[in-house]
Amino acid sequence: DVIYLTRVQRERFRTHAEYEAAAGSYAIKKAMLDKAKKDALIMHPLPRVDELDYRIDRDRRAAYFRQAGNGVPIRMALSALLLGAEDPGPGTHPPETHATAVNTPPGLVCLNERCVTRNEPYLTPRFVSVAGHEEAIQCAYCDREVPQP
Repeated sequence: DVIYLTRVQRERFRTHAEYEAAAGSYAIKKAMLDKAKKDALIMHPLPRVDELDYRIDRDRRAAYFRQAGNGVPIRMALSALLLGAEDPGPGTHPPETHATAVNTPPGLVCLNERCVTRNEPYLTPRFVSVAGHEEAIQCAYCDREVPQP
């Protein structure tokens, strides 16, 4: 099963009062997940407003950060498909790189001003080292390279 939610779109309401009346009624709280299946996925296109409890981020069913992370490659693949681009065939794709989490030194922050970790105070910055480039680390959320301290 999949639980998919989006923000209540303020721009769709005629008045602020109508928006306020609807906004809280579609929120998912951590306690609600006790009734959900243990293998359900929770998806959301991000960014969120107040419809998705931050405590859900640590739930193993939360898939929205992976969903957001795969958004660009999926859109690129769909664009290529719609434009009639051909797959060059097997063996022509670049090798996959696997990110490895690194211990984050205290006080290290992502340098990208628009990174979710800079705008959502509940998030702890996380950084990864990419295989083949052990000297460099990058933000696990936005992929911005950050100088090693």
